[in-house]
Amino acid sequence: MNPLYMLMIFMLVPLLLFALVAIKIYKRRNMIKAIIVYADRRVKSFWVKPDNNTISIDTRSYTVTKDDIFLSKNVPCYIYQADQPEPINPLNFSKSLMTSQDFNTAIEAKVAREIFNAVDKKLDAGMISMIMGAATILAVVVIAYLGNQSITMILEQLKEIRDILRIIGGI
Repeated sequence: MNPLYMLMIFMLVPLLLFALVAIKIYKRRNMIKAIIVYADRRVKSFWVKPDNNTISIDTRSYTVTKDDIFLSKNVPCYIYQADQPEPINPLNFSKSLMTSQDFNTAIEAKVAREIFNAVDKKLDAGMISMIMGAATILAVVVIAYLGNQSITMILEQLKEIRDILRIIGGI
């Protein structure tokens, strides 16, 4: 193959790719992104060109209003339910009765209430046996420590008595 043809191909391919990307960007400037939420919880997004404040997706038509638009990566987007022609405004949901901070406060209060309820419950047999076991182990450790000290003192006194008896000539 002729090197001149190879050079022309290597120069034309990037130019064609650039042209395709530019055309795609130009077309998207005139289009909007419509996100459709179906009753079976599927979500599909479509790129459509509005025609006199309406868009058509599949066989359904939807309205386009300036109030319900939101931007996603600087692209105008609308959210629709599949059955309703009016867009959903994601900033205007009235279903929530509390803010996220109120919800977090409620969760923390519930955790604190559960902790206090667990402390206030009556002691059952398992809890009593655990407390008794821990108290027994603590008592054994204290007695061993004190006994070790007193045995050491008794052994020192016996050693002194033995030394005194040797001096006197007893043993």
